[in-house]
Amino acid sequence: MMGPAKWTQRYKKTIEIENLALKPAAESNLSKPAASVIVSLFKAEKHLMSLLSNLRKQENFQDIEFIFVDVQGSEWVRERLLEFARENRWTQIIRHEHRSGIYEAWNSAIRKSRSSYVTNWNADDLRSENCLTEQMLTLETLKNVGVVYTNFYLSLHPDATWKQLEEINAASNLNHVTLRSMLISEATPHCAPMWRKSLHEQFGYFNESYKIAGDREFWIRILDRGVRFHLDPRIMTGYYLNPEGLSTAKGEAGKEAKRLALEAKELKRGLGRSNPRKSLLNLISELEEVRVESRN
Repeated sequence: MMGPAKWTQRYKKTIEIENLALKPAAESNLSKPAASVIVSLFKAEKHLMSLLSNLRKQENFQDIEFIFVDVQGSEWVRERLLEFARENRWTQIIRHEHRSGIYEAWNSAIRKSRSSYVTNWNADDLRSENCLTEQMLTLETLKNVGVVYTNFYLSLHPDATWKQLEEINAASNLNHVTLRSMLISEATPHCAPMWRKSLHEQFGYFNESYKIAGDREFWIRILDRGVRFHLDPRIMTGYYLNPEGLSTAKGEAGKEAKRLALEAKELKRGLGRSNPRKSLLNLISELEEVRVESRN
């Protein structure tokens, strides 16, 4: 375990830029942002301009908080983020000089978020212009739901536009997420869910000791505690099947599948599976969304 002195030394290398004194193009009338979008950036140069363009197209753009975790980014990345911050008053930029993992980045952003709703946005993915608005509306309407997720278009090209994805129409047909479906690999909230920030106050944050399966572990953890997930059947996200991420994540996926399987045995929920380890190995091995290089 890392001692307090080492933690202090490590985080001296973390530079956080908050409440940037930059005049936005238009002001939000809200006293706090409607939702918080967390974006972890590591070696994201080739996706950054497409990402920022898609963010700017979101409905109610001025009411959304965008929190970028810039992990060892170049000066060019920093400049682009500062330009973006001039257009949105809620933008925060967190700079990590050390090589932080995806879940450390997410947790640092969530802790700084000022909204009741949080969603992650992978640098190489897309969303429809109304995606964030509709996800927020769902959580505001369905008070007993903790997480909302949508169907997605599959993309094989990093620079595909939303219009192109609609025309190709390679669409998912996700199942409803329950604890059972997560454990037997029948359903997941996939790459772009939105959830209540209060879930972290109740059940903790993402486990930073995981490299690629920390979100799966968190979903299983809160499902076991009775949190409800809601599937919006509309297609409002675009998922890029990143070949680089696939090749780099295979070994780690197997290790973390075994770990999740062992932890799943502790749930003791009587799910009717004689071999939960095998079911979770299948679950993690199908993680086409495990994209270490693009998500971190």
